[in-house]
Amino acid sequence: MGVSAERGLSLAQARAAWAHYGDGGLPSSPEPSAWSLLAAQFKDFTVLALLGAAGVLACLGNFTDAAAIGAILAVNAALATTQELKAQRLLRALRQRSRPQVRVVRAGERRQIDPSQLVPGDILLLQAGEQVPADARLLEAVDLQTDESSLTGESLPVAKGSGAALQAGLPPGTPLAERINMVYAGSAVVRGRARALVVATGAHTEMGSVWKAVRQARQQYTPLQEQLLRLGHRLLRLSLLAGGVVFLLGVLRRQPLLLMVMTGLSMAVAAVPEGLPAIITVGLSMGVQRLVRRQAVVQHLGAVETLGRANLLCSDKTGTLTINRMKVRAVLPAQEILPPEPDRGQAQGTGPGAEDAGSGGNPPLPGFAAQTGARRLTTIIAALCNNAPADPDPTEQALVEHARQEGLDVERLRTLFSRRAEIPFDSMRSRMSVVVQLSPRPAQATTEQILLCKGAPDVIVGLSTSYWDGEAPRLLTDSQRQALLRYVDEVASQGLRVLAAGFRPLSGQGQSGESSAPGLSAALLLAGGGDPYGPAAGSDAQLEANLCLAGFVALADPPRPEARESLEHCHRNGVRVLMITGDQLPTSVAIARELRLAPGGADPEALLAPELDALDDDAALRRLQRVHVVARATPRHKLRIVRLMKRAGYILALTGDGANDAPALKAADVGIAMGRAGTDVSRAASSLVLADDNFSTIVHALEEGRLIRDNLNRSLGYLVSGNLGELLAVTGAVLLGWPAPLLPIHLLLVNLFTDALPAIALARTPPAEALQPPARVGVGDFQMTPRNWLRSALLGGTTLALYRSGMDASPAAAQSMALASLVGTQLLSALDWRAEGRPPLRRWLRKDAFFLAMLGGSAAGLAAVLHWPPLQRFFQTTPLSFSQWAGVGAAAAGSSLLARLAGRESLRPDRQVFKAHRGRRRRAPACANPRPPAHP
Repeated sequence: MGVSAERGLSLAQARAAWAHYGDGGLPSSPEPSAWSLLAAQFKDFTVLALLGAAGVLACLGNFTDAAAIGAILAVNAALATTQELKAQRLLRALRQRSRPQVRVVRAGERRQIDPSQLVPGDILLLQAGEQVPADARLLEAVDLQTDESSLTGESLPVAKGSGAALQAGLPPGTPLAERINMVYAGSAVVRGRARALVVATGAHTEMGSVWKAVRQARQQYTPLQEQLLRLGHRLLRLSLLAGGVVFLLGVLRRQPLLLMVMTGLSMAVAAVPEGLPAIITVGLSMGVQRLVRRQAVVQHLGAVETLGRANLLCSDKTGTLTINRMKVRAVLPAQEILPPEPDRGQAQGTGPGAEDAGSGGNPPLPGFAAQTGARRLTTIIAALCNNAPADPDPTEQALVEHARQEGLDVERLRTLFSRRAEIPFDSMRSRMSVVVQLSPRPAQATTEQILLCKGAPDVIVGLSTSYWDGEAPRLLTDSQRQALLRYVDEVASQGLRVLAAGFRPLSGQGQSGESSAPGLSAALLLAGGGDPYGPAAGSDAQLEANLCLAGFVALADPPRPEARESLEHCHRNGVRVLMITGDQLPTSVAIARELRLAPGGADPEALLAPELDALDDDAALRRLQRVHVVARATPRHKLRIVRLMKRAGYILALTGDGANDAPALKAADVGIAMGRAGTDVSRAASSLVLADDNFSTIVHALEEGRLIRDNLNRSLGYLVSGNLGELLAVTGAVLLGWPAPLLPIHLLLVNLFTDALPAIALARTPPAEALQPPARVGVGDFQMTPRNWLRSALLGGTTLALYRSGMDASPAAAQSMALASLVGTQLLSALDWRAEGRPPLRRWLRKDAFFLAMLGGSAAGLAAVLHWPPLQRFFQTTPLSFSQWAGVGAAAAGSSLLARLAGRESLRPDRQVFKAHRGRRRRAPACANPRPPAHP
């Protein structure tokens, strides 16, 4: 394409390419328009039935009733559409906010741009943990592996290369899964780094082709929507049964057939809360807005409700419970921990190539080691085996900053020791290695290649066969290894993180270009013109064997000041916290002890993750239910812990930041990714992204989830108990042989005044002072309680009583009193639902103007229907006298008082009336500490 790999496109070329190719971002599913959302409101069976009934009425000349039904359905549809549009705009803004930037080279400079600005010809920079934003041909690759499962279905990462043989391209027709010189949009970089030339963007990528093929696919329901759909079906069956009974009784009593048909259909609508989808959308979107203000970005709306049921939080340590600002506290040379023994000679053969150095002799030592003390050598290795400042990792940054504070010129060091190859850090390996080449001096005939390695102390010490005493390597015995690890444990027990640093001379590259170490990995043949990006199997282990240990670096990452209070808040509210970290056990326990991770200030119990490998699932689960810290954990351990704890019945939230954490994040009920330190892959796999990587933000999110679950349960309880009360009133009147207490348009009017505005206001309720305990049942698994049944019975009974008392005046007056009773009692009931579990009424009335406005709007609508002549004629009502209004008020107040006296258990599913969702998880086995999840 004529693009320089070093300079990339010029700014003018990039603008011209973008004008030609358009948006470079991956295509997304088209958002429904306002008209399509409005049309979707009329696809429900009950709404269609009412529209059909309105059509029948119009054909029979009853235009008033037909228009009334159409107008009420239109208002309900408009309210629901408005709320869905608001939620849609909110989610669009959140997606833009959390959209990761991509790194490119343009005009010779590294830049960060939005994926939509990518164009063919751009030079793309990739590293582990990022998602590939476009199809691109590899120009350079270092130990690169990508996850292409979204395109090929291949579950294992694919090794990629960019050698000279691949630059000319692969044969035509090569399957996508075998194109190892290409990376594709939508895949994830799980290891290594690369520089690539963008060849296709947006809809022109392979992922774009897949998107075009499935763009018309039917949208799937979320778990919450499926639960609510099941609840709606159960209520619909109940209402149709009652409607059928009313219809048959009316026909037997020679009531007008059309009237009984309309009454039966209206009863179906009265029992089913058709405004429920809008109410759920309002509750979730309001919670999402509050979470944004608390630095938490929700990527899946339904995840907010799941958070409300979480009772186990598996959290990382670094950056989540700690501030993630590392600082070097001490450099500990191995020679000072293990003084050299006079009776031991220097090490014989510290690596490949030693055999060629002459029998009985030492391998050629790199100049920087031969002339550098062990303390300074450890500092140099930590600074060179490092990708800072490009890598934002706080540990990497702290190591480079310490080297500068020690008077080292890091940039000059990196010039003197030029990097020739890299084995990136991997959580499974717990180490990082680089191969550097010492620039030759004028008098030298050879250049020196050195492997530098840093990582977890137990790993580096295990790979070391010698240690540096300041002048030469000395043999490292098993007893010395154990002594070193004991010393490291003592340091780590003080809350310090310890890294080990080692090195190994590899080869001398002579003028002839022949390597003096023929057994080296292909990754070291760069100087000889070979391909460094296709190492043989097992080459990493071969390269990193027989290290010479230089020393240790102790760093501190203090706990976040607010983390202890947040943990105590979790303990008080029934959320167990389990720290899962890749750090060393003593360091992790020290931080857990300082944070009081165990409830009641007890000493935290810890477990080494590798110990889980020797246990079967039942034994591992028993251990996990007792511990508070799991140390030295890899992503594989995380995934197993998630599966075991979910099997035990926990509703689990998990934090993660690495690319390899993605499977565990997806497996958790709620995956929580880090917004700063996290990778693109982990963010894409999560349901929630923390903008500040702060544990207290997770606790705020849990609180918000509880509030949303609480609010939705209030709204749902209010809706179902009210609608069942309407059903009881109409059914009771027919069973008693009375005329129907409400006309069909009256039932629809009641739903408008009571189901729409007050229920939406309940879903928007602001936070309470006291947090509700966790619940194992979801909103969609709502179950009626005795108190809710009492509310329904009181609503139906008082309506029937007022209707009977008004029959002495006139049928119109009786129906008007029944209408006023249903609406007035439910509005007062909404106040009860709003105040339940809250501070006294006077403390929140001034803070919740929206709720009062919704109640006032419904009350004003009722008054207008009863007292404004145009609406009186339209809805066939009559004005009520003062005494009649007094009767309505007394009935509503009495119902509210009796419901309050019945107790405050309406939010708890004490008794199952509607069949709960099948396939609920098994209850967790009991454990002593901390307490297992339990039904509230």
